[in-house]
Amino acid sequence: MRIYSLAFILCVGLTCSAFARSGAYLAIRGGLSDLRETEVLDVNEASAVPSGAIGVHSGPFRAEVEYTYQPSTELVQDALENDILTTEFHRVMANGYLDLRVTRNVLPYLTAGAGIARHNIEVLEEKISGSNFAWSVGAGVGLRLTRNVTADAGIRYIDLGKVEINDGQKELAFDTVETYAGLRFMF
Repeated sequence: MRIYSLAFILCVGLTCSAFARSGAYLAIRGGLSDLRETEVLDVNEASAVPSGAIGVHSGPFRAEVEYTYQPSTELVQDALENDILTTEFHRVMANGYLDLRVTRNVLPYLTAGAGIARHNIEVLEEKISGSNFAWSVGAGVGLRLTRNVTADAGIRYIDLGKVEINDGQKELAFDTVETYAGLRFMF
């Protein structure tokens, strides 16, 4: 847990120190997340996910720290003896972007990120909380609406890590494909 805290502090520190040299922005996003467990259940469930980020941009590069809330989702499968698997995730990610300018107002981009996924899982009357390393890759497009406001839309794959249940007898692996839209406000 200590290494996750250190990584988060480092990401926030690097982002804040870059504010003095580059343009800063705030972003709000919302989307649909197709959460699935692949190791035991191989089932999925879509849910709405809100997120917010603070970042910096310099030329074609952007860096940000993003918080995303994956609300409580229920997954049901016979592999868990007809029990319900309830999951909730909180993610803090450091994301990097490469903007590929098509025109002055249309900016497709590639993105990758790494961070921490905090999980709260309830399965077979067992409640499990903890943190995992998470990573993501994706692509999207930004459409500049005004000089300081850009609309974003994109898709990304996120690996949320593995969780042991039944005293380590089973391991659940979570990932998601997220489609999102939002606004970036430059200041």
